Amino acid sequence: MRLGSFVPLGTEIVEQSYFEWMQGLWLHEGIGFTWFGRLMEQPEETAGLEVLFEELDGVSIDRILKFMHLPITPGMQFEQLRDLFGWPSTTNVFASDRKTYNFRVGHGDQYQVGCTVHVEQGLIYVSVIRSDVRRRLALTAEEERI
Repeated sequence: MRLGSFVPLGTEIVEQSYFEWMQGLWLHEGIGFTWFGRLMEQPEETAGLEVLFEELDGVSIDRILKFMHLPITPGMQFEQLRDLFGWPSTTNVFASDRKTYNFRVGHGDQYQVGCTVHVEQGLIYVSVIRSDVRRRLALTAEEERI
């Protein structure tokens, strides 16, 4: 799965190695804050992504969300997300006008889906990481602290 498969042909995509995210090092292909990532040690598998809706056209957003089987749309409110995914496992506040709700979704907690909901605009940003990768990165980071 590559970002270029979901955006219009000719879209400029920046590629970067050693991108740090979720306590891991990633191969990053992106447009601004929107990116798809593969762990440096597993360069064949896309294991995480983030999408800032304002950076993509509606068709590209729809393609990504459908491919990921995420029944969400830009502008959704927290209550709608909660009805879909249940209560978030964690909630983060990085700015006073938005909250990021982290949900564990999929059969057997396959993914962590972070949904950033703006007070006025609703859902503006989504991040997804495979839970097996998230757990392994957290364990590795914990081992490095010991």
